[in-house]
Amino acid sequence: MLTLTAEVENVYPQPVRVTKDGKTYGDNFQIQLRGKITDEHGNSRYEHLNLYTPSAESFKELVGETVRIEVAVYARNNRVHYFIRQGSHPQVV
Repeated sequence: MLTLTAEVENVYPQPVRVTKDGKTYGDNFQIQLRGKITDEHGNSRYEHLNLYTPSAESFKELVGETVRIEVAVYARNNRVHYFIRQGSHPQVV
């Protein structure tokens, strides 16, 4: 388990999409976060991260707030992807 601390910048719905096979996907929300990353020399930079969630109620009132959220990660196509752990709720820092 990893804990991510970042500022909630935006919460918006993802449209429902249809694959070539006729299956639908999407119909969830995307959360845009901005986190500060500090390197070993004390230099810092901001990085944006998008996370998907089926429900946005717990994040909508937190836009502009710094939150802590449990996330999990996986690698695919030489990239690291983050997702919100099931049952995890944001905590204001």
